[in-house]
Amino acid sequence: MDAWLIAVVIVLVILLGWWIIGRINGPAEREFEDWVKTCLEKQAVKHGGSVDVTGRTAVLTTPYKETSIEVSKAPVPGHEDSEYIYARFRSPLFADKSFKILVDSDDVLLKPRLLSDRVDVSDERFKGKYVVSASDADFVNSVLSREIRDRLLQHALDVRFGKRVGHPIGEKGWLTVFTIAMREESYDNMIEVAVMFYERFQALYLHI
Repeated sequence: MDAWLIAVVIVLVILLGWWIIGRINGPAEREFEDWVKTCLEKQAVKHGGSVDVTGRTAVLTTPYKETSIEVSKAPVPGHEDSEYIYARFRSPLFADKSFKILVDSDDVLLKPRLLSDRVDVSDERFKGKYVVSASDADFVNSVLSREIRDRLLQHALDVRFGKRVGHPIGEKGWLTVFTIAMREESYDNMIEVAVMFYERFQALYLHI
């Protein structure tokens, strides 16, 4: 058999495999996309926001004081077959800072990767559940108020401040609250925590 014919057969087999997978996964994926859109529409009603759909991805944008909080989902970097949901806003305050507050886990797949600039948090309960790294240890400790620590412990959410998650190069000053726990209440919790960080930044800025 000629090489070109073999190549054609291989391509056809690959295309057939994609078509079969699409037929199997298609209904479930559409059902999931509809569920996400419904969750975001409920949040839009609660917070006076709007939902836009690009392709198959729904994005909620809801105003809060001088910013807007964006809520949607995205593929996990390096694991495109998995997704996380997030709430994020861009802050003009402390844009030169960066930090990560990540849920620790015994699960090898969920355990945070080796982080540089790890920060010691005085709260033993929080230190037992979270891994914290930051460019400025004093700053992240001042951000982590008792109220914020308690809420993070209650909801087990991850937080990053700096560049947008999944965008190694780009604008700074993005505060992202995210989780792989795909539950309806997670949207309420993420938005609540994002608002708490917004208010905390404002309070710290006023005391500079």
